[in-house]
Amino acid sequence: MNPSKMIQRPSLALLSVLAFLLPLMASAMTFAKPLTLFSAIDGRVTRAGQPVAGARIERSYLWHWKDRRGKDEALTDSRGRFHFDPVTDSSFTARLVPHEPLVQQTLVIRLDGQEYLAWKYSKHNYADGGEFPGRALHLECELDDPESYHLVDERAKLGYQGICRLLHD
Repeated sequence: MNPSKMIQRPSLALLSVLAFLLPLMASAMTFAKPLTLFSAIDGRVTRAGQPVAGARIERSYLWHWKDRRGKDEALTDSRGRFHFDPVTDSSFTARLVPHEPLVQQTLVIRLDGQEYLAWKYSKHNYADGGEFPGRALHLECELDDPESYHLVDERAKLGYQGICRLLHD
């Protein structure tokens, strides 16, 4: 047997196996990408236009796919500012099985025994920044403002409930 043909056959077999496995590996990496349940969000709390320090901001969410709830909190600083990093999770089946994502998001401000609904929104995707595509979640929360519905995308009829205003970037 010709030794050069022996080398070619394993090389072809190896290339065939790699050609089969590479797309599967790429798909597996897509499935491993985190799902964003609540994008990063920050804001400023004011009363009569003045910064409110020490207000407790409670962030909560309910991810219906896994019936998973989460909650964390932050305090406003001396300038009335707060920040939350994104909440992410993973689910092989949520990436594999077609469904409409649903994550209920809530921000509540607590100060001096009072509770203010700052943000209530139902997210229908897993994209980072997917609440309102193309817009970061920067809020201005005036405690003296009434709670109302804020229409953000008139064409898609997307909006949120609360006292905070979503700022333009």
